[in-house]
Amino acid sequence: MLKYITTHTAFKFNNTPTLFSNTHLILLISIFSICFILAYILRNTNERQNDILLFSLGLTLLIAEIYKFFFYYYNVGNNHIVWKIFPFQLCSLAMYICLIIPFIKKQTTKRALYNFLIAFNFPGGLISILIPSGLIHKYIFLTIHAFLWHAILLFIGFYLFFSKRAGFDKTEFKSSLKYFYITVLIAQIINTIFHKAGYINMFYISPFYKSPIFFFKSISEKYGPITNFIVYTFAMIIGCYIANIPFYSYHKKKELEKN
Repeated sequence: MLKYITTHTAFKFNNTPTLFSNTHLILLISIFSICFILAYILRNTNERQNDILLFSLGLTLLIAEIYKFFFYYYNVGNNHIVWKIFPFQLCSLAMYICLIIPFIKKQTTKRALYNFLIAFNFPGGLISILIPSGLIHKYIFLTIHAFLWHAILLFIGFYLFFSKRAGFDKTEFKSSLKYFYITVLIAQIINTIFHKAGYINMFYISPFYKSPIFFFKSISEKYGPITNFIVYTFAMIIGCYIANIPFYSYHKKKELEKN
């Protein structure tokens, strides 16, 4: 059944959309508006409704990831696993977190995971949709998958902010760093264990491959993968922190108005 579905949806663009084309700009405005408005509408969910919402989003991402895996397996890898799409990039983590949220009873742990989502996954969704060079494929359904995935990350960030579950101040960003370091370690373990199976470069920090990301690619070529690993992870932390400053500033302003 999965083979039938994936092989019968392998449609290609006649003309692949380009960056900042009309198609991209319409998608950008539509996704941003829908995510923002929908998140605002759902801001008053109670804890049970919140668990159901996030679990449903996690389930949606899981189904999308299963589709993507088999799409690559049958249409790209010719009945072989395509390791480069192993689901443990930074933007993949929302799937796992949303699926376990209803089963976490400790509110401090939930809060830290919410802050991880808004601190690290929201900027990933935002940047990817603004500059979607990695989202646009020659296959129509892979492109839809990529935009849908990152739109969900964008929505989750807005939702957690509007529902006042995350994004309050710098200390909450610090609490999310622990989970970032853990996931970086897991990504590097995966890179090391499976590197002989095929091209696998989780978080783009593999010690065996150059970074495919511009600027960091030149660093990995000139100074090696270890230097790239240090610079790239540091840059991600700084970049994600900067992306969260508007959230922190808004809450700080509201607190000052109350006082």
